Amino acid sequence: MLEVEEFPELDVKINVIVAWHQRTFEECDFFMQLQKWDEELKEIKDYNVETDDFMLELADLFIVASGMRRFNREVSQAMFKYIIKNYKPFFIKLPEFIDKKMEINRSRTWEIKNGVYRHKIKKAFKRVLKGSTSERKVCRVGIYQKHTKERCKDFYK
Repeated sequence: MLEVEEFPELDVKINVIVAWHQRTFEECDFFMQLQKWDEELKEIKDYNVETDDFMLELADLFIVASGMRRFNREVSQAMFKYIIKNYKPFFIKLPEFIDKKMEINRSRTWEIKNGVYRHKIKKAFKRVLKGSTSERKVCRVGIYQKHTKERCKDFYK
């Protein structure tokens, strides 16, 4: 149990995420998941808490903590306690963003790189990621809001 009585729907999401994690990341182990947690903790600090990007990063933390449940329940619970302690005010919107992030993650192709699973980035996105801050923001919108040729014509020039 997540131990957040006000948000019982999050317990259901954990079980769904664990099943997906097991199917998707067959070679993942405790240490890979711990490394992913560390990376996500660093990433979330780069976002303004008033943005959807922040909420998607918070969803990432939740997904990683859920995945850890495969390997060590106590460590997973400690991760959830960290999320609750630091981000509980955002829990009202969190289920919606977990669903969005899981939809994105399910559509991705994954590979092990530098010791952890990472999604493969399409060439169009790689080109934009090297650009200015505004280009990166456009890229994030493309990634997080169902990137299409129509919406992001510039990616395909």
